[in-house]
Formats: sequence, structure tokens, C-alpha cells
Amino acid sequence: MANPYGKTRKRNEPYATYHNSRIGWTWRILKTYQNPANGAKNPYAIAFCEVDSPLCCGCPDLGDTYISDISGVLIQGTDILKEYGRR
Repeated sequence: MANPYGKTRKRNEPYATYHNSRIGWTWRILKTYQNPANGAKNPYAIAFCEVDSPLCCGCPDLGDTYISDISGVLIQGTDILKEYGRR
């Protein structure tokens, strides 16, 4: 099965955006490295994200993060966390 989220998207066109207002973090998922079926079985599945937090001082960071570390409410896009069994 091909990964529907395997092609890197631009920062302003993420597959999904999640925001956790309790901690002030926003994740924009730009790419995942495993298809959802395999990623749901892997607790260490990762995604390439743009992350904005109070620690970034207004300049978001780009990098890989564990999908299990992403939390909050879906703001836009496909609910990738649900597909990866994280909800």
C-alpha cells in the first residue's frame, strides 16, 4: 500500500494542522514516512512537521517528530492521528 502522505508538501499546504491551546503548540504535518497501516503498528512512527510553540519566539521549526507526540485539535486537513491509531 502506498503512503498517501509520503510526498513533502509546502509549509502553507500541510496534510493536517493540529493545535493544542493548553500548551500553545501547533503542528503542521508536511510528510509521514510510513503508510497509516504500518504506522499504526509502530509506536515510533515519525512525521516531518513545521512546529510552532512559545519556545520558537515566532519563528516555527522544521523537523521530524514522533506522531505520538502530536496532540490537540485538528484545525485543518485530514485527521492523520486517527488514521495512525493515535486517537
